[in-house]
Amino acid sequence: MNKNISKISLFLKYYKVCDLFIHCLDARAIISSKITWINSYLQNKPILYVALKSDLLTKQEIEALKKHKFYQNIIFLNCKNFKFKKVVINKITTILKNKQKKWNVNNIFVFGYPNIGKSSLINLLTNKKSCKVENKLHVTKKESWIKINDNLRILDTPGILNKKITNMELKNKLMLINCLNCENDSKEELVIFALNYLLQFYSHRILNILKINSNLTIKDITLKELIITIKKHYFTIKKNIYLFLYQKIISNNINWDLDLIKLHDK
Repeated sequence: MNKNISKISLFLKYYKVCDLFIHCLDARAIISSKITWINSYLQNKPILYVALKSDLLTKQEIEALKKHKFYQNIIFLNCKNFKFKKVVINKITTILKNKQKKWNVNNIFVFGYPNIGKSSLINLLTNKKSCKVENKLHVTKKESWIKINDNLRILDTPGILNKKITNMELKNKLMLINCLNCENDSKEELVIFALNYLLQFYSHRILNILKINSNLTIKDITLKELIITIKKHYFTIKKNIYLFLYQKIISNNINWDLDLIKLHDK
């Protein structure tokens, strides 16, 4: 069976018994990490949107995002900081305040792309390592119910994908936040995409991101000129330069949705 179909079946299996759905997003790509097909199934169910890994953006970037109309109903979370537990629990309690409980407990379905941070969120809410957490894809293999308190329990699930991702730009962004695998032979194409994006939105930081000490004026530099500069700077690197740059780029704190935010502003 197609993996996506089986995960859609999993979602539909628990739809009726869950009172609240928590949609986990990546703070570095909130629009791109939204699973759009699920909306049609959740018309009569409350959804709580949480942007995880917010520690990978600066406070200034988060405050700027919060002022944007698209992000006003989203909670920005750093699951490494215990103070955020109260924020989430209070929001859940408010949403479910007048909701009739099933079996004397409210059921919560948490979902999102693979490696988005679902297990980290559950561990935050339960005060313990209820779920295995690793910085790689498909760590959660099957669904499991986990008790938060006497009134709440949460369902941890494997990552759910969009039914079919045909948009290459979306695919690239999901690979850059490690929600999709990127094979080594695809990394050159991905790095080229990332460098183009950085030239457009992070020209003031691009040399710092790539750890290049240079007096080069970035303002009007072309992609070709940038790549030549990179290769000259890292001429001692023996391995594939694009594999090397891939590691440099994904280890930096970058908002990969600035182009989409501009589109929403129009």
